Amino acid sequence: DVLDMATEYMQITFIGLPLLVLYNFGAAVMRAAGDTKRPFYFLIIGGIINVLLNLFFVIVCKMDVDGVAWATVISQGVSMWMILMVMRKMTGGCRLKWKKLKIHWSALRSILWIGIPAGFQGACFSIANIMIQSSFNTFGSMAIAGNTMAAQCESFIFLANNSFAQSTISFVSQNIGGKQYKRVRQTVKYCLITGSVILIFFVLLLYLFRVEALSIFNKNAEVIKWGLLRFSIVLPLLFIGGWMETFICALRGLGYSIAPTVIMISGICVYRIIWVKTVFQAYPHKPEVLLWSYPISWSIVALLAFLYYCHAIKKYPKNNMARR
Repeated sequence: DVLDMATEYMQITFIGLPLLVLYNFGAAVMRAAGDTKRPFYFLIIGGIINVLLNLFFVIVCKMDVDGVAWATVISQGVSMWMILMVMRKMTGGCRLKWKKLKIHWSALRSILWIGIPAGFQGACFSIANIMIQSSFNTFGSMAIAGNTMAAQCESFIFLANNSFAQSTISFVSQNIGGKQYKRVRQTVKYCLITGSVILIFFVLLLYLFRVEALSIFNKNAEVIKWGLLRFSIVLPLLFIGGWMETFICALRGLGYSIAPTVIMISGICVYRIIWVKTVFQAYPHKPEVLLWSYPISWSIVALLAFLYYCHAIKKYPKNNMARR
């Protein structure tokens, strides 16, 4: 009963994917150059435009999901345009010059060495989540709505932590390049602690106001009940997912690409598929069985990534001196 609207929304938002890609690449360049504020400001502006256009298209223009989708695409276009305009005025190697755009093959090989495994990991991750979601869909549209609402609330919190995890890649790789090996360990430690503190704070805040948060999306009691079910299992253990992301990003910052991909695919994708095909098949009428696959898989990956990080960091001395 929601398939037609979901299909229409997907088709429209796919139009905006090139805009989103350009924004993400431009924002990554600016952050790598040390400018983390302006990409954040542009994202806020895009978010405000998205909300205002949602209200305009749905309330004033009487549009349906197509209005929400077009609001997303337009807001992404605005954010992308602001990023590109700033990059055209930057100085140094990060300045965007249209006439000088070309492929630098040595840099491309390095990017692909890191990017292809990460992209493949993301694709496999999505496949596993699709299997979880399709299994959850068997409980009906109320369950779909409640689970989606709770997952959306969790994503806000997780993104706050993930910003520190992603920062781990930049600072670890920069300090490795500068042979500041002591800072590498400090970066991982501080990102882990700071991200965890922020994540736990927002988890407690969301848990205290969980009904009110879900009511923002939908006030139906049945839908809220399904959302609370997910919160009761996934939300208290969300910090494990934060640890997982930080150690995986630390490995990528150290220059490892294949190892974290294998760890993620094995611990997340393969494990969740096996979970759906075995444990959930044994208890097909218990949605909590599906939900437990999230924290368990996070724990597996976090442990494996931590152990591999401990092994990888041994190659570097604890003090800032020549590499062994």
